[in-house]
Amino acid sequence: MLNASISKLLTTRTVWMLALGAVVLGGVAFGQAQRPEATLDELVVEVQAMRAEINQAATASIRAQLLVGRLQMEDQRITAVLRDLESVQAELASVAQARAEAATRLKSLEEAVVIRVKAAAAQDIDHHDN
Repeated sequence: MLNASISKLLTTRTVWMLALGAVVLGGVAFGQAQRPEATLDELVVEVQAMRAEINQAATASIRAQLLVGRLQMEDQRITAVLRDLESVQAELASVAQARAEAATRLKSLEEAVVIRVKAAAAQDIDHHDN
């Protein structure tokens, strides 16, 4: 998978470099047609400037590709965190429901205990009176 990505990147880069080279050479040929009095030194300076521009474009392309890769990684991380958040929220809802059910059961047990204690106390009072 990594080799395929690298191969694709190199192929894409090669195509762009060839296209850019064709444009540069076409520009140089066009420039020479308009300025036949250009000296060799001027042409060398112009080619050096074009090389610098090509290097800047290549650097910008690489940085853009790195940025896209980082954004994809961040998107994957955010997706994973959202899944975890949804899971925790579902578990929290389940625990809250179980807690409410336990509280209801506890209340009914407390009421049952109070009723039995009162009944036992009333029975003791009746027993002592006789």
